[in-house]
Amino acid sequence: MEEIITWIEKTWSKWAQSNSIEYQVINVDEISFKDIAKACFHADKILVTCFNLKIANVLSGLRGKLGINAPWIFYLHGLASFGCWPLYRWKVGELLTLQDVFIGSCQRDLEQVRIVFPEIKTFIIPFSLPLPQTIAPKRKGNKKKFAFIGRISSQKNLHRLLLAAALLKDEFELHFFGKEDFYGSPLMGFKDHHYLQYLKEISQKFNLDDKVHFHGFMDRLEIEKMMEEEEWTFIVPSIHSDENFGMAAFRCLLNGHRCILSDWGGHADYPHHFPQQVKLLKVYQSSIGPWISINELKDAMQSSFENFEEYVTPAYYSDADIFKRIAEAYFYQGEFKKVITTDILQTILERRESFIESNASDGSRLYYDYQDSLKDSFFTAYAGGAFTKEETNNNQIVPWVQIMDQIIEISDPHRGKMQINKNDINIHATGLSYLTSS
Repeated sequence: MEEIITWIEKTWSKWAQSNSIEYQVINVDEISFKDIAKACFHADKILVTCFNLKIANVLSGLRGKLGINAPWIFYLHGLASFGCWPLYRWKVGELLTLQDVFIGSCQRDLEQVRIVFPEIKTFIIPFSLPLPQTIAPKRKGNKKKFAFIGRISSQKNLHRLLLAAALLKDEFELHFFGKEDFYGSPLMGFKDHHYLQYLKEISQKFNLDDKVHFHGFMDRLEIEKMMEEEEWTFIVPSIHSDENFGMAAFRCLLNGHRCILSDWGGHADYPHHFPQQVKLLKVYQSSIGPWISINELKDAMQSSFENFEEYVTPAYYSDADIFKRIAEAYFYQGEFKKVITTDILQTILERRESFIESNASDGSRLYYDYQDSLKDSFFTAYAGGAFTKEETNNNQIVPWVQIMDQIIEISDPHRGKMQINKNDINIHATGLSYLTSS
């Protein structure tokens, strides 16, 4: 996150300088509110690069108390997946007007925003890095090499990735780079407990110890050096609540590697700009939450991507294109009129209050579990529309499910623990089984 905030500040500063616009970075931790108000008094726009309680207090003071109504250009980051309720919890949402704009890094974040703010103006401004002029494919090694780079979290669906790896026929290596974050699924009130240890147990159960390597945290430059010579496939079957860009995937694509990504959130933008390097995995709907097919994941890992020629880095991530998007957001003129919100937002705010009163908020909890219908609009938006529905005839039950008489007992690291009557669920249509051969 720190890397992204720094990039936002530098990019806007560079754009402002190129357009002879005075631009000042204000760190709310370092100066008094009086000095902040003085700096903002004659501002044409106020850029909000991130959001926390201290920044909320500043925004509320500027507009709510002092009447400094300069339009806000507001970076969403993960707020869209939360239904933007923190804005109201910290007394900022009531101050939003149609002159303000929201900035997202991917299209599906903007679709989530419209669920609660149907009229507010939104723009996509992707993050970026220093870009090479061309992207060249790496040489193929003797083994398929796969890498996951990121936080070890159950929302990334890494336990399903291990089962897919166990079905592979080719020689391969699967490397995990990252430390356990114990993040769990906070919108559901779930926490990860020893998820990394669980992954290691799955690896042992399926005799993957000589093929699967857990490296823990490694410096990014060390990882890139390790992946420098041969072709690797970066793989993330994530159904993370705010998977809105994917900087690790972006770095791998720029370095000439392939990616297998869930068709979820920001991942869906990449095939438009790196069509020869990205394979998307369908996300399926079920009565106990979304899932990714273990067999389709295995097939994507098994199949070889078509060869691609060296080509120019997509202009979409260039300074020139990003500057055009910044200009559109900066020069947008909206009405100084209170934003309209939907009934869903009111439901979210009431739900949050009930969790807080019952001491069950867990900081950011929004849903009861993955069967909660309140999630449907947000998850459907992150899946790019209606989920694909599938019923399969898979024949092997996943290790985190037990069938006892008429009860199915599920202990999914991602979707949580539940007991369901066998007559109330189609186990094959919920991602709880898979084919051991094809």
